[in-house]
Amino acid sequence: MKRILLASFLAAVVTFAFGAAYWMNLTKHAFLRPKDDAKVQALLKENLSSPGSYIVPDIGQEQDEFHKKAETGPVAIMHLVPSSGPEDMGAMMGKGFVSQWLTMFVLALVVNSSLGALPSFGDRVRFCALVGLVGLLFIDGGNMIWWHHSEKFTLFAGTYHFFSFLLAGLVIAAIVRAEEEQSAITQASAPVSQNIQST
Repeated sequence: MKRILLASFLAAVVTFAFGAAYWMNLTKHAFLRPKDDAKVQALLKENLSSPGSYIVPDIGQEQDEFHKKAETGPVAIMHLVPSSGPEDMGAMMGKGFVSQWLTMFVLALVVNSSLGALPSFGDRVRFCALVGLVGLLFIDGGNMIWWHHSEKFTLFAGTYHFFSFLLAGLVIAAIVRAEEEQSAITQASAPVSQNIQST
């Protein structure tokens, strides 16, 4: 369990650092820009009553009316937050790290329970990368189809998810390994230590 905790924590640190660099520097390339963001903000404040997720046209109205408006367009799916100041950002980053650590913990558990089928370092890295690919196809691909995420944003988010799991795999694969592999590594390093002591 100690190795799983260590591996998942270090994997969370690595993926968190990668995510911070990725999103802080490249997010502007994933989104289109409104013509007048101040005007859009004013409209949102006027028409949306509280923080939460919205779909326009209103999906709660009669289905015929909804489909008529949806066909006329445009359709918008929004997640409204009241603000995003420094205090909110700090709390969000803290929650984000905990979320990533929990994710990496589960990934490390799965790798540990599958060591019989993942005997080598490369096998374990490839497995973690494939888990990331499954998530990309199912979640990011599904969001593009069902929730109208743009192809540009889907590619951007999917790239982040895949490489996060690949990086996590490199960390987890190096720490979570079979006892036989651990023993072989220890035995291989023992003569080196003995030679150093004898000289």
